[in-house]
Parts: sequence; C-alpha cells; structure tokens
Amino acid sequence: MSLAPIDWLVLALVGLLAGGFGVVVGAGGGFIIAPLLLLMFHLSPAMAAGTSLVIVCLNTLSGTLAYARQQWVDYRAGLTLALPAAPGALLGAAAAQYVSPTSFRASLGVLLLVFAAYLIARPEPARRGAEGVVRRGLGLPVLGVGLGFTSSFFGMGAGWLVVPLLVHLYRFPAHVAVATSIFSLFVYSMVGVTVHVWQGHVLWPVVVAAGLGVIVAGQVGTRLSTSVKGVTRIRLLAAAMAAVGVGLLVR
Repeated sequence: MSLAPIDWLVLALVGLLAGGFGVVVGAGGGFIIAPLLLLMFHLSPAMAAGTSLVIVCLNTLSGTLAYARQQWVDYRAGLTLALPAAPGALLGAAAAQYVSPTSFRASLGVLLLVFAAYLIARPEPARRGAEGVVRRGLGLPVLGVGLGFTSSFFGMGAGWLVVPLLVHLYRFPAHVAVATSIFSLFVYSMVGVTVHVWQGHVLWPVVVAAGLGVIVAGQVGTRLSTSVKGVTRIRLLAAAMAAVGVGLLVR
C-alpha cells in the first residue's frame, strides 16, 4: 500500500493527537486510530488491528518512559496484568482474521458505548473504606487474560478498559492507574504485535506515518497529564469512547 503525501500528513497528525490524548487518559491512541483505519482506509479488521497495535506499542513505549521519570508507574500491578495477558493476546490476534468488518465495527462500537455510559454515570468510584480493595489474589491476572485478548483482537490496546477498572475496582489514584495502564499495555501489546507481524497484518507505511506522531505524543502527553485532574481524565476518556462508538455504529 502506497500513501499519498496528504495521507502521510493526516496520519502523522492523527498519531500526534490520538497518541497524546491516549497517553493523558491511559488508553493509548489505539481506540481512536483503529476505528479511523477502518473508516478512512477501509482496511480489513485483521489489517486494521495489526497496524493499529504496532502504533499503540510505539505510543505506549514513549509514554512509559516519560511516566517512569515521574515515578507514577506501579510496576508490580502492571506486570501482574501484563504477563497473564500474553496468551490472551495470542488468541486475540489469531481470532481477528475470522471476523467480518460489519461484525467487527458493531461489536467494538457497542463495547465502547457500554463502558462510556458507565463512566459518564460514575466518573468517580464509590466511597468504600479508606483505601479500597486489596490488590492481591487472582483478580488482576484473570483480568489480564481478557485484556490481552481484547487488545490484540481490536488492535487498539485495552487501556480504555484498564484505567476504569483500576480506578473503580482496585482504588488506584487516577494518575497511577493511567501510568500503570500505559506500562502494562506496552508489555502485552508486544505479544500481539509479534503475531500480527508474523501473519502479515501490518501496513508499515501507515505505521511509519502515524508512528512519528505517537512517539512525540507520548512525551508531550505525559507532560500535559500533570495538570489534568483524575475525574477529568475519566470524563475525557468516556467522551472519546462514546464519540468513537457512535461513529462505528452509524457508519
């Protein structure tokens, strides 16, 4: 696939804006980039997922390095999520090639809208005890398997799921949830990327064009995030999820 000069410019700009926003809210830019690849370039679900996931990996690598300097990453929780996500990521990447474009868009759109509606209704977790749920047991590892599948299947990472779950179920401060989500997403997205590359589901010109934007965005987004309040992050994430979900369903 060859890109026209305007396509390079558009993809770089999309990478910059989506990647920056994704790092601020902890979702990575994939939940915006993957649907755009489907709608703008009419890629198959597998090609859109594989290409987007490589871009997400670049975005989250840049964001992880920046958040690590701020010491916001909970590495233990991040690895507890990311390591069990590996088998799920393998299954998700393999399954993406068997779904039709219509089913792919519909299922992704509904999933985004359901989570967006929940976050709009409850942007802050309910007050329960001093510090909330203990972060031990099987909860995070089991959650990681599902997140790995979702990340690779849809090609957009699963940070848009991780952040709300860490905040609402495990009582993480929003800024720690965002940074930990970006770190865990980088770790387990590499597994899905490996499978998609092996299957030939990556359009490298698109990766290069958007990748330039998301790498810069990873650094800029973390700087901007220091001035964004926790509840604002959740509301921004919910609004973006709702907009993308509607766009997928009405197309």
